[in-house]
Amino acid sequence: MTNEKINNAFLGFSYDHTVKTPADEPLDVEFIDTAAIEAPVETPSNSTPDPTPNPIPNPTPKSTSKSTPKPEITTQPSNPPQFRYKQVILVRTDLNLSPGKLAAQVAHASVNAFNVTSPLTRKSWLDEGHRKIVLRVADDVALTHYLSLAKSAGLPVALITDFGLTELPPNTSTTLAIGPALNEAIDPLTVQLKLL
Repeated sequence: MTNEKINNAFLGFSYDHTVKTPADEPLDVEFIDTAAIEAPVETPSNSTPDPTPNPIPNPTPKSTSKSTPKPEITTQPSNPPQFRYKQVILVRTDLNLSPGKLAAQVAHASVNAFNVTSPLTRKSWLDEGHRKIVLRVADDVALTHYLSLAKSAGLPVALITDFGLTELPPNTSTTLAIGPALNEAIDPLTVQLKLL
């Protein structure tokens, strides 16, 4: 089996699909730009024509002389990646942050921890897909506890303290990012925590 990429530009966006075909047979795929085709509208002779044209024609498939099996299209890789590195972001659940505020605080933590990580670890983490796991902690005491553990383990960390311009009082600690680092360095510290 060979893998080829097909770009679905005719749908108005680009998205790659992995297409598997037998190795000896070329992939014969034809995309039709439906916006450029005007299909004739057939009108019976005893009725008035419909003023609205058929917006989407039904193109007939291209016929080929030999019968080829339909390719198998998948959007998932056949071998999922094996992650060696990750970053975990701990979020205080006692603050009841709005979804937008929560997303911003998690992003701040992720970027700031990335910036204090060694270049070699950053490159390795980025190369394998920059895996992030968001976990929950009960309150500021728990957040401070995990900050202390991560610093003691020599891991890159970023504690985010909010300015207090929107939802929170000034100087409220909201999130803590640990890593990117090897899984075996982070897991012993955070394995007991639950996903947000």
